[in-house]
Amino acid sequence: MVIEEPLTPAGKPMHSKTLPKPWIKTPLIYSPTLSLRAGFHVYLKMDLLQPSGSFKSRFVSPPPPSPTPPSFLRMTYLPTSSGIGNLVLHAHLRHPTDQLHFFSSSGGNAGLACIVAAATYGHPATVVCPVNTNPHMVAKLRAAGGHVVQHGESWMEADAEVRRLVAEANSVQTPGGTKGKGVYVPPFDHPEIWEGNRTMAEEVRGQLAEIGVGEPDAVVLSVGGGGMLVGMCRGLEMGRTMVVAVETRGADSLSASVERGEVVTLERITSIARTLGARRVAEEAFEWAVKKQEGGGVKCVVVGDEEAGMGSWRLAEEERIVVEASCGASAAAVYNGSVGRLLEGRGGGRLEDKVVVLVVCGGGDVNLAMLEDWRRNFGPLVPWMQESL
Repeated sequence: MVIEEPLTPAGKPMHSKTLPKPWIKTPLIYSPTLSLRAGFHVYLKMDLLQPSGSFKSRFVSPPPPSPTPPSFLRMTYLPTSSGIGNLVLHAHLRHPTDQLHFFSSSGGNAGLACIVAAATYGHPATVVCPVNTNPHMVAKLRAAGGHVVQHGESWMEADAEVRRLVAEANSVQTPGGTKGKGVYVPPFDHPEIWEGNRTMAEEVRGQLAEIGVGEPDAVVLSVGGGGMLVGMCRGLEMGRTMVVAVETRGADSLSASVERGEVVTLERITSIARTLGARRVAEEAFEWAVKKQEGGGVKCVVVGDEEAGMGSWRLAEEERIVVEASCGASAAAVYNGSVGRLLEGRGGGRLEDKVVVLVVCGGGDVNLAMLEDWRRNFGPLVPWMQESL
């Protein structure tokens, strides 16, 4: 049987080279204000500009094949990138007559990435969120066109439910004899996810080289499940560049694991940074933070909710950037001096000559009312908020 290739709205065959991509190369912008506050050069990697509003657009991918993998998971990938775009694109090209349905478990941002990419190619998506997900975030998921189910107290329970829904979808024969295919989209813990995030590191290195800057002295990023951390470590020269892994207190599964010397599962998530709310970090992230430490490559920093909230507020006030507290946490590690203290004495040279990249990962769990609430409630509690330029 010959299966015809799907057509674009203009009636032309769809090829991987002509289909739109649901991710972009994002700018790297120098911040004079943040550099002045920090005492070293700070560049902002603007992944909040991804179509889904966060870095998650880069890397959501299918799980490892089971011993007898369903045919819809036996897919190839584009050689130049990884992520949800590859997953949806290849599913679309390989199964043009099948009704694909994508499923993701997420506190919000991976779900948005799943919905946006699936919609790019005309497929539905279901996202299972914990019951404590911010109603504002749930509304965003629905407005993007996704079907939203709320289940469980944390991502772990939501993920178990989404796996059940995928199995259920794959057991149903659709009307007309076409096969329904449910595709599971993991949010952070898979090799293809890490390789997708590697593209961010490659972009950063290339963009710095274009302006005559060498390898960065540090990259600062937020950590939830650890997918971005692993990808960044894979794409950087770890003997040269330090990665500062920032978590919020109450969602600090990586820091707790490093302190214990083994991967631990938090009893619950208590931080306002809900999208960092992985009770258990990926094993590979733990490996990078503990056992792959040649040159002291990964350093953990934990900030309070009050600093994360004010990190978001200050980015809005001084950089005209609106991001959620999960992203504000990494900015707070720069504002409060943690990154500077880690850099002092590292690799020689003066602190003011160091080059740091802050990943502005974005996120949808924020609005102007939330920013103002954080300023009112958290501002008086944060010492560095009282500092002037």
